[in-house]
Amino acid sequence: HMPGTREYLTCETGEIVLAVAGEQWRLAPGDVMTFRGDQRHSYANPGSRPAVGYSVVLLAPVE
Repeated sequence: HMPGTREYLTCETGEIVLAVAGEQWRLAPGDVMTFRGDQRHSYANPGSRPAVGYSVVLLAPVE
């Protein structure tokens, strides 16, 4: 994503591991994280059950 982009990730069910720029967080149902979307990031389901999450991306304005 372009510099200035923000992302929000929330976990609805299960567990989601969010990795951003070398750091990791475990999200449980109801947790919300916000982070710079222009950094290297990934989502993972570490469990054996399905995980449901929602991501909102606020794109940086194009100048």
